[in-house]
Amino acid sequence: MPNIFDKYKIPDLVITDDNQMIDFSNPENEEEIGKLLNIAYEIADNESPTGKRTPFDIELIESRRLQLENELRERKKEEEESQAHSNAWQYWAERERQKTELSVKREKLKKMKRLERALKNEEVKVLLLKVMNREITPERAFDVIKANTKLNKQMMSLTLTGLNGTRNGGKSRIFRRKNNKTRSKSRRNVRRTQHTQRHRKSSTRRSTRK
Repeated sequence: MPNIFDKYKIPDLVITDDNQMIDFSNPENEEEIGKLLNIAYEIADNESPTGKRTPFDIELIESRRLQLENELRERKKEEEESQAHSNAWQYWAERERQKTELSVKREKLKKMKRLERALKNEEVKVLLLKVMNREITPERAFDVIKANTKLNKQMMSLTLTGLNGTRNGGKSRIFRRKNNKTRSKSRRNVRRTQHTQRHRKSSTRRSTRK
């Protein structure tokens, strides 16, 4: 069965009387489908010797209508499924963001409670002020706490794993030790020194052999 675009010489792109351009090869709604078919019927009437569309014209145009309506339904279905999938992902991402935000707030609240409980002890308050004012290092503060059995036990009860004092374990979050990781420049210096030492040793061995 011939295509109505070839049969009735209808262009793919048509400009309507109200200056709207319609792509009849891919109509976006039922209104555009109706306009395409009306054009086909008008051309069929004009080209018919009797001045009226033939049964063949009607069958051809109506079959095209069914095809376009089915394609339109499929496109809408795919768009709806794609939108539903996108909405589901956005909902999941928002829920995860809220869970993370709530977890961060809870962690901050726990830290504030631990600090509040720790500062009830005057010795801890003094040590903390000295660390903040850089009068002593965090390592020195830990040593002072460890030397005081009662104070050490209290600080252990304020760790993440023993917040309620029922269990011991973990490092205290009141005083934080400095992270003494070797920096990249220091690592390069270490490697350079090791290389030099290896080179010197090998040179010494060679001179000894001679």
